[in-house]
Amino acid sequence: MKISFKNSIQPFLNGVSIKGEINLKKDYINLILGENGIGKSSILYFLIKNQNKFFSNIDISVVSQKRLETINHLSGNGLLDLYRKLERPKSLSLYEEIKDACDSFLHMPINELSGGQNQMLKILFSAYKGGDLFIFDEPFQYLDQNFQKLLRNYLESLIKDKKYILLVEHQKTMVNPFDLNIISMREEGDKIWIG
Repeated sequence: MKISFKNSIQPFLNGVSIKGEINLKKDYINLILGENGIGKSSILYFLIKNQNKFFSNIDISVVSQKRLETINHLSGNGLLDLYRKLERPKSLSLYEEIKDACDSFLHMPINELSGGQNQMLKILFSAYKGGDLFIFDEPFQYLDQNFQKLLRNYLESLIKDKKYILLVEHQKTMVNPFDLNIISMREEGDKIWIG
């Protein structure tokens, strides 16, 4: 799957022109690499915001860096109940295993969750929702070793299921066990090149 950028100027990238293309491959983790502050996460959010332009007829599942905060009064179970009413599961790859790992905190209000618990809740929703393209922005952030292993198992199952995975991760060692399709970003003057 190819995503082309042809002089796209985006306000959240401070009017910087994006050039190049992303060639997403199945059977790989498509890893965006670049210097800190170049806009790796911004590219992900741009793609999500403009998904109809870039991904027609593709179901997307997203795990962002942002905490689940707007619904602090709900527990993970409460949110899961709401989610089940709104979304029909398309793929439950490792969902039960992830849910079991999250069981000890699903009853807690979201605003009382640790960073790792909050992150695992977003991963649980991703596993419940399913999709064709999975976008992860710093998914290993805040996770302890047990949750890191579970996330690696989840990524492995998505690869086996022939799903597209687009990922930004500053700790490249977290994804070293996988075959990587490196998508580099570099800045040249007022342009950012990707691909």
